[in-house]
Amino acid sequence: MESTARRVAASDTSLESQLDSLSLEQALIDFEHANARVIDLTQRLLEASDEVIELKEKLRVARDELEAVRYENEMIKSSRPFKLLVSIRGVRDFLRR
Repeated sequence: MESTARRVAASDTSLESQLDSLSLEQALIDFEHANARVIDLTQRLLEASDEVIELKEKLRVARDELEAVRYENEMIKSSRPFKLLVSIRGVRDFLRR
C-alpha cells in the first residue's frame, strides 16, 4: 500500500508540475498578446496625436484667414463707395414701390 501511495503522490507532483508548466506557458502567450496590443494602441495614439496637432495648426491658419477677411469686409463696408452704393440701392428700392 505504501508504494501505491508514493506513486499517487509522485503522480500528483508530476501533474502539478505539468499544470504549472502549462499555466506559465499560457501566461507568457497572454502577455505577448497583451504587449502587442499595447504597442499597437500606443502607435495609434501617437498617430492620432500627430493628426490633432496638424488639425490645430490648420484651424489656427483658417482663423487667421477669417480674421483677415472680416477686417477687409469691415474696411469695404466703411468705405465711401460702399456707403454710396447702399444709399443708391435704398433710393432705387424706394422708387420701385
